[in-house]
Amino acid sequence: MKKVLKTSALIIIVLFGALYISDYNYLLKGVSTIYLTGHKTAFLNDYTYFDNATLPASEKPQPWPLHSKYNKISLSENLEKHHKVTESVAFLIIKNDTEYKINSTEKIILEKMINNPGKTFSREDIGKLTDLDKERSIDVIITRLRKKIEIDPKNPKYLQTLRGAGYVLWIE
Repeated sequence: MKKVLKTSALIIIVLFGALYISDYNYLLKGVSTIYLTGHKTAFLNDYTYFDNATLPASEKPQPWPLHSKYNKISLSENLEKHHKVTESVAFLIIKNDTEYKINSTEKIILEKMINNPGKTFSREDIGKLTDLDKERSIDVIITRLRKKIEIDPKNPKYLQTLRGAGYVLWIE
């Protein structure tokens, strides 16, 4: 038993030594900076422990490529009217003094559901709206939306699942 422990300890020491002298020593710094300071994951000010470089602005900046459907999906009449009345320019949810931005896929789904409260949307319906064909991807988007609109996302009040049918948005 002692021989196994000594061998294991020697292997661990050799591995740590190899990491330390190789190009992978940043792993040791990362582990010691995060985990050995009482954190369980990266934290807000961890950048102060690592080398930082400011990148100069490009002399020839290029715009981000736009999605093929950028500005091609129109809003419903009700939503257009609402935006004109409220003069809104973006989709944002504020819950418990926290702002949640809505990405384009979430916007498409939420907009359709808001304009059809109480209507059941199957995964297939949502997939057609968003060009997603994987059920799991749709479930993830619904979960993200719930986190943004529900007080208790694990027990949703508004965006509910109808087992075997799909999802429905209830508006009070």
